[in-house]
Amino acid sequence: MSSRGRIGSRTTHGWTTANPRAAGSLAFEFAAQVQDEIQALDWVTSPQRVTTAGAGDADVYGWSGDVLVRFGVRGGRLCEWSQRRCSRPRAAPRLAATPAAWAEFARSNAELAAALA
Repeated sequence: MSSRGRIGSRTTHGWTTANPRAAGSLAFEFAAQVQDEIQALDWVTSPQRVTTAGAGDADVYGWSGDVLVRFGVRGGRLCEWSQRRCSRPRAAPRLAATPAAWAEFARSNAELAAALA
């Protein structure tokens, strides 16, 4: 498993067409699940508002459940991300180098990525 992307480059088209079909066939539980997925994708792909006080660059890492996520901060703005399978021992040096101000953000996003993997 490896995912890479630029913030905002995903689409929800397939999900938005599935939701009315599910509701129309009285599959309300499935329609609700599809709606939850659409909302999650909208949140993930919305224009990013994460910035730092400074204009520096950093690679920020988080790990959970054998998934390592990396966020590229350039000019103080979160502008790219990637994720891949990685053991905790291999992730440790990257996690140790993550700026403390970003550690909780990276960890919580790694938990989300591991849950969705």
